[in-house]
Amino acid sequence: MNSQNYLSKHIENLDKIFKNTYLNHIHILTNCDFELTFSKSSLGGIIISLNNDKPFIELTKEKYLFTNQNSFFARIKQKILNSKLLSIEVINNDNIVCFSFLKTTDTYDKIIYKLYVELFKNNSNIILTSNEIIIDTIHLKGFETKRPIMPQTKYLLPTNERTVKEIDEEKMDQFISNYISNIETKYLDNKYSVLKKSIKSKIKSLNNKIEKVSNDKNEAIKNLKYRNVGDYLLTNYEDNKYLNKYEIDGETYVNSTFLPLDQYIQRCYKIYKKAKQTIQISEEYINKSNIEKDYLESILSSLKVFKEEDYIETFIELDKLGYIKNKKTVRKKDIPSFKPYYVVFNNVKIGFGKNSTQNDYLTFKEAKKDYYFLHIFKDHGPHVVIFSSSPSNEIKEFASELALYLSSSTVGEVLYTQIKNVKKGDVEGKVNILKYETFNIVKFKYDIASYLLEAKRF
Repeated sequence: MNSQNYLSKHIENLDKIFKNTYLNHIHILTNCDFELTFSKSSLGGIIISLNNDKPFIELTKEKYLFTNQNSFFARIKQKILNSKLLSIEVINNDNIVCFSFLKTTDTYDKIIYKLYVELFKNNSNIILTSNEIIIDTIHLKGFETKRPIMPQTKYLLPTNERTVKEIDEEKMDQFISNYISNIETKYLDNKYSVLKKSIKSKIKSLNNKIEKVSNDKNEAIKNLKYRNVGDYLLTNYEDNKYLNKYEIDGETYVNSTFLPLDQYIQRCYKIYKKAKQTIQISEEYINKSNIEKDYLESILSSLKVFKEEDYIETFIELDKLGYIKNKKTVRKKDIPSFKPYYVVFNNVKIGFGKNSTQNDYLTFKEAKKDYYFLHIFKDHGPHVVIFSSSPSNEIKEFASELALYLSSSTVGEVLYTQIKNVKKGDVEGKVNILKYETFNIVKFKYDIASYLLEAKRF
């Protein structure tokens, strides 16, 4: 099917559904995605996406409870909100869709407005006209230089012929479906971008400090040899008493300060003692920093499945731990923040956490000793628990894919064991595994994303 026929088919369907209904709301979802909803809200809404790669118009049943600000739509709302939709049609057999609205003013004047949506790759646009005169436009540009697009000028259709491309209808439908299901994720990612930036900045700072401390540790390791130097000089005191240069194990040591030998020996032992303390302190710091880094990286890898409440709860958790300063954020009180999530697969509940508090609660409060615990092998990620004492391989495989997906991975090993083999670690969310087996995932069999859309909290 070619692109024009594909578009015409979808627009004809939208026209049948929404014709003669009234435009109730315009939601600005992202800087390039918009939703029109009508008086018969049960029918769904119309998504207009001006994304650069594959712009589209499509029916959606998604319920969006958020909106952004956009000056263009703020202006056109005054013109077409609450107006009657007369028709939706493809214009000029091109990638241009026209929404015709009938607006009845407070003085009962009737005005026809046309909203043209130009779905051109890298040059999409939305243009509001009346009597074919442009009232407003989201972009003051067109893909043809001789075709002006600006208010108070006549709207002209493109004259250049473009190649009609063949498209795979099934793949395009899948692209649109995936795109629409990820719009809220994009919105939240933008709204809470400061969280991601703060986490990345903290991880970068930890990496820099770990590198510096590791270098100090390596230098200290080199100085451990001064114990042997001190021991050698103490044993051979008389032979070296009047020297300031010593050959020990093929290496030359110079007493450049010309200290008496007994004082130089004490200096060697002090260097050794300081090196030993530095190594111990460095190892403790590196271990602590790696735990912090794993914790932050685990959050970072889980952001793609976060809902707004997860962002808010993570803000609060990171503020409590001193990683970021949490600004005044309104949060819902109906579900405690420590409550983890679950999905149901083959009638078996599979739980997972999105932060350390939820991971701990899931594994050590909700789960029974004979339930199964899963975690990415030798990597950071959420706790996943199968609420069954005898899960089938199919359920283990699904739970393994879930563990990988929640960590932004598509392949890898996932360990699994019964809860009785899982012990609390030194910090919240960390565990020690006494014994385990692994499941190796090389390709996903299940549509994990669709299951996550149905996820509930305990």
